Amino acid sequence: MREGVLHRLFPLFGYPLVALFLLLAWWNPDLLPADEPLDLLVVMDESESVGQQFSDQSWQGLRPLLAELPANSRFSLIRFADRPQTEITWKPISDSGLQQQLQLPAPPRTLSLDHTTSAIGTALERAINQLVPSHRSAILLFSDGRENSGTPPPALPDAEGNIALFWSSPPARYAVNHPVIESINLPEKVKPAMTFPVSIAITSPTAGESLLIVKLDGHQLTEKPLRFTAQSSTVHHLQLSAATTGPHLLELTILDPNGDPLDSRERYFEVVREHQLLYISHQPPSLPVQQLQQSGWEITRLSPLQLNSQPDSFKDTSLVLIDNIPADELAPETVTALTGAVEQQGVGLIVLGGPNTFGSGGYRHSALERLLPVEAESARPEAAAAFLFLVDKSGSMDSATLPQSRLATAFRAVAENAGSLRAGDHIGLIAFDREVQPLLPLQAYADPLSTLSRRWEVSPSGGTRLTPALTTAIGQLAAATPKKRFLILVTDGFVEGESIEPLIGKMQAAGIILIALAVGEDADLSVLQQLATATGGQVLQVAKTAELPRFMRRELEQQRQSWQPAAVKNQSVAPMPFSIPQETAWLPVNGYQVTRTKPDSTAYLATPNGDPLLAVRQTAAGRVAALPGGWLRAVNNIHFTQSLLAWLDRQGDNPHLRLDYRSMAGELQIKIDALDSKGRWSDARVAELILETPAGIRQQHHLTPSAPGRFEATIKTPLSGLYQAWVRVGNERTHRLLQQSRNSESIETPVIPWLQAGVDQGSIRNGSKTAFTTLLKSTGRRSPSRKIWLLLALFLFFSIVLHERRAGIFAALPQKNGGDQNEST
Repeated sequence: MREGVLHRLFPLFGYPLVALFLLLAWWNPDLLPADEPLDLLVVMDESESVGQQFSDQSWQGLRPLLAELPANSRFSLIRFADRPQTEITWKPISDSGLQQQLQLPAPPRTLSLDHTTSAIGTALERAINQLVPSHRSAILLFSDGRENSGTPPPALPDAEGNIALFWSSPPARYAVNHPVIESINLPEKVKPAMTFPVSIAITSPTAGESLLIVKLDGHQLTEKPLRFTAQSSTVHHLQLSAATTGPHLLELTILDPNGDPLDSRERYFEVVREHQLLYISHQPPSLPVQQLQQSGWEITRLSPLQLNSQPDSFKDTSLVLIDNIPADELAPETVTALTGAVEQQGVGLIVLGGPNTFGSGGYRHSALERLLPVEAESARPEAAAAFLFLVDKSGSMDSATLPQSRLATAFRAVAENAGSLRAGDHIGLIAFDREVQPLLPLQAYADPLSTLSRRWEVSPSGGTRLTPALTTAIGQLAAATPKKRFLILVTDGFVEGESIEPLIGKMQAAGIILIALAVGEDADLSVLQQLATATGGQVLQVAKTAELPRFMRRELEQQRQSWQPAAVKNQSVAPMPFSIPQETAWLPVNGYQVTRTKPDSTAYLATPNGDPLLAVRQTAAGRVAALPGGWLRAVNNIHFTQSLLAWLDRQGDNPHLRLDYRSMAGELQIKIDALDSKGRWSDARVAELILETPAGIRQQHHLTPSAPGRFEATIKTPLSGLYQAWVRVGNERTHRLLQQSRNSESIETPVIPWLQAGVDQGSIRNGSKTAFTTLLKSTGRRSPSRKIWLLLALFLFFSIVLHERRAGIFAALPQKNGGDQNEST
């Protein structure tokens, strides 16, 4: 007899266990091997470069594809252009509503899109985030791979992972069934009235006729009939010219036989004048004009008065040279226009020194000085000076018959001349008629401008007694600490008969220099001239009251003796930023103005004690050079002069600085490559970019290098039209027109690099039906799970039991109720 635990337990538990596992297998079919469901997400590009025709046909091709999916598979649809829109959320492929949508000739388009923009990266990121990680999934991208939004690339799925990414692109020109302007080739910069060629490449998928309309700055120039054969590409040539400087817009439009537009493109170009020198001087040019003209320079000379009457003179020039001109001879409007031409249009500027410029020409704290690379004062400490202003307040200075109060103008002149003062200077103010009225004690003040600009309580009246006023003024100046002492007298010259001889000796003993400004054409100059001559001073007759501040300031600046008339050697203190002949001779200069270099500027030549003789400042667009000694007049080397002028001249293309850009939807991608003067990659740490929008608003950007000499940035540019860019890297600069097209979603845009890289690396697969079917076959069935193996083991166990039972094994088991008794018998 064979006995065992198995034989005893199976009748009690075997059949119930087998029945239980059979019920589980029936209740959960996944325990059995079967085709695994697939989550299919279709991402459909509907930007203008793709077109709806490709989307519609791709949608129609999905019907047989979904029919091959395993049971319980799901489907979702994302349409995108400027942004992704989920048109169909996850639905089983057996869903009746989905099946009805698949029968339509086009995908559902219930959500709005901006078709002029394409954001593939954003759409794929949405799709990947929409997947269930544990599900077997596939993304099918229908797109031409061209993007103009500059979105960052998504994290592409691993080629061996649970997500498969397919890309199906349309055939070339799939969505276009009319002639298209492929490209426009023309120079970015041309000279005025110069004829230049324009070539236009046009392709057409169909045969037919059309008309090309050419407009320049909104005015039609010509129209040209076009005839095409199917799948043709043609190049058409034009000859254009423009006379006025500045940007110009070329518009090309293709019309069908009915006059309706089929395609249009715009391109900007710029007309610039190079080697146009505007020479501002009272005398004929002192430069070697003939040699400059022979090398291509056109020179126009204007006096300051002529320049002030011609505010547009800077428009057609590329370089301005101011030769020994005081600052006050240039009208404020002229200086404003000059500043705009230099800082905004890139016009170069040279200021030559002389006895009437810089410190002696009233440049200090003027609008002109703010543009220069130097300040009209010495870098070395200067001895302080004492300035006492003596102002006539007699009745004749404020007569009701005068068109302008001489007294008020005198006080304004005193206040404006605070700009000529140096730190430590002493200032004082006395008013007088027949009596003396001290207004401001002679001493040093922390803020001379606000001190002299206050409102003075004076009452003009009576006659003029000069002797008491001079006596008071001489006493204050004689007691002043500074050794340089100036008495500035403002009067209309109507002085009562007085003896002034005793005062002359006192002024000479105290070292006082008298500067007398006689206001009015009828001023009595005899007494004033006697005083000024005896003290080494000056008498200036101011015919027009309004000119009083200018005359006073100029005379004070000249008295500070910033002009050094002696010959002085010059020496190089920094390498020249342009190439010069090795034999260039640095000749001495016969006099120069004492100045100091500004912190944002560079001195290249200087005197032995460090005063700059050639300094340059780079503004936002143009370069400004100051030569306080008028050094160009003394250089016996035309080659150096030509090199300097050419370097300062408003440039065309700069071989050391290149700006490239890509027009995207709502932004411009900027790339700048910079070399130094020796042709090596620039080591500059910042590139300064000024971008002017079509609305005339200027934006300043500072770009950091992404590699040596390479600067990159993406800048938001919501307005379409013409942008102007000025770039400065170190001493190099350039200017370029940038065009943000109305339709930036162009077929000319290349396939985005990261998408092509995904194809090359295998993480993105070919979107053909064959490739998709191969995926289904290779991964369609699951490997058996542990539950399945357990179920098979139970069935095997049950089979063994049945086999043993049929063999009579269980018949030998003890029987209940007497079974044992029968066995023993």
